[in-house]
Amino acid sequence: MKKFGAIFVTLLFGLLVAAATYAYWSQTLTISGTVGTGVLDANITAATTGDNENVYDVGAINYVIAPDQKSATITITNAYPGYVAWANFSIVNTGTIPVKLSDAVNNPNTEITVSTSWTGLDSNGVLLPGQTAYLNVTTTVTDLAAQNSTYTFTVTVSVNQFNAP
Repeated sequence: MKKFGAIFVTLLFGLLVAAATYAYWSQTLTISGTVGTGVLDANITAATTGDNENVYDVGAINYVIAPDQKSATITITNAYPGYVAWANFSIVNTGTIPVKLSDAVNNPNTEITVSTSWTGLDSNGVLLPGQTAYLNVTTTVTDLAAQNSTYTFTVTVSVNQFNAP
């Protein structure tokens, strides 16, 4: 029995030492983090216009940039079949992340054709923060045009994050 008591005391002492050692070496680490997101924004800031009239300057192209700077309304006046006018819009990435730009033309007029093209974007259609791209909008008045008519349409620029599908 003495032998059993000695073994019990020795095991109990070993257990206490192991528990004290575990408690001594135990600790908790906490890692905190902060994530800051970027800003997605691009605006139409300016435009230049022109047309194909060299001798008789009778047709006119005018534009109005919307207050939110995401679209522009273009109006063609005093035009005739064969009249071609263009507006080149400057679009600036005012955000902090690259943006992918695209355009949509809302043209309810069958008497004119409207085409668009971009310059200043990389091969993926992306514009970096602080950079400027240019949207060229070309309008051609067709033979279907009626006399004494004004043609108005809207061009909208869509701004998406650069990695959007």
